[in-house]
Amino acid sequence: MHNIQKVGVVGLGQMGRGISQVAIQHGFSVVAYDAFDPALEKSYLFISEQLKKGVEKQKWTQAQADSSLSLLKTTSKLSDLASVDLVIEAAVENKNLKFEIFKKLDEIIQKKAIL
Repeated sequence: MHNIQKVGVVGLGQMGRGISQVAIQHGFSVVAYDAFDPALEKSYLFISEQLKKGVEKQKWTQAQADSSLSLLKTTSKLSDLASVDLVIEAAVENKNLKFEIFKKLDEIIQKKAIL
């Protein structure tokens, strides 16, 4: 059985943001990648805001929200995913782009990681 502790998410659109948030709220360390810096900023702010709303609605505590957010790292360097145990691809629906991403990830991530 593979022990997954660190998750990489590629693409920080709506799906990638949601996947990242769910993962950090379940205790996984997340390295969230997007090639565009504005997407990184937007994603971090969006997830922060969602966690804040959850606190306001008493779905979780501020301490839980803070702990979750501390598990999120955003990056524009694909190489930062080298140490993840699992990569979830959520990039834009472009076949050629997806093939290129998978090719690069196959060279970067550790051999035991799930891609």
